[in-house]
Amino acid sequence: MTARLARLTAVPAIALAATAALAGPASAADNTRSSLSWPTTDEIVAVCDDGAEIGLGFDLVRNVHVFEDRDGTVVRESRNVNYTGTFENFATGERYEFQGTRIVTFDFVARTFTSRGNYRTVTMPGAGVVLHTTGMYVEDLDVEGLFHREAGPRLDEWTAGGTEAVCSLFGL
Repeated sequence: MTARLARLTAVPAIALAATAALAGPASAADNTRSSLSWPTTDEIVAVCDDGAEIGLGFDLVRNVHVFEDRDGTVVRESRNVNYTGTFENFATGERYEFQGTRIVTFDFVARTFTSRGNYRTVTMPGAGVVLHTTGMYVEDLDVEGLFHREAGPRLDEWTAGGTEAVCSLFGL
């Protein structure tokens, strides 16, 4: 075997051994796929100046991956979520749909919740982007609202200016 061939053969073997050695004790124990729906009537997210109430609902598909340590204790759960969201003006029945994707990870060892992806990008013809929350944020699992870090734009129904943006979808 030539020296070059020996190196080419050894590199993948070393990489495989290193990957196995560096892999944490957690392994995926349970993977599930499910479809879920929440009607717009479950949550009012905005009350517009004219008193109109706007609801928000979802139809989603999520893949859930549960990771356990060697003792069988759940150490992490990751959810890959693809959804259609619907804002609805309850006064008129008018609806506005958008698409979203995110990967949500609950790390029970580090005690963090991480969200990555396109949480909310809502555009309107002639107006452009109305709501835009993308990127990543890491939140403490034990203290609600305690953020460790954020990256990316954040304007959705829950942030300052969000109510006005949601109402604008319906010309209110």
